[in-house]
Amino acid sequence: MAVVFRISSLASLTVAVLTPVWFLLLSPSKPGVLVLLLAMAILIFIRHGANIRRLLAGEEPRIGAAKASSAA
Repeated sequence: MAVVFRISSLASLTVAVLTPVWFLLLSPSKPGVLVLLLAMAILIFIRHGANIRRLLAGEEPRIGAAKASSAA
């Protein structure tokens, strides 16, 4: 995701979603760990609400893009 779209927060949120999915596919016999991974994914999404809003608005900065100047 980071290589294709050059947005680090998108890559991080994708990993947060896919980690429990991959764990379920590879280790379905450990439900306690799966619950922990799901809880962590939910907390990541709650904590990064501002990033998600910027992503949806198309305003999230891209990797390697020039930062906006903060001249006062």
